[in-house]
Amino acid sequence: MTPSAPAAEARTLTIPITGGRIALLQTPGEVTENDFKFLQTYLTLMKDAIITGTVSPASSNEAI
Repeated sequence: MTPSAPAAEARTLTIPITGGRIALLQTPGEVTENDFKFLQTYLTLMKDAIITGTVSPASSNEAI
């Protein structure tokens, strides 16, 4: 899956995390309940990659 350019109606959400840092989440203007559930699942699957900055074969996008 290749990310596409953000649409004009995209929203960028600023999420505060520890140490005064922030995470940014960019979403389309409309997010459905199914979209939100997908994001939750995807973040859980990508936890190791998000924390370490590397993707292991078990957590690659091909598993989705």
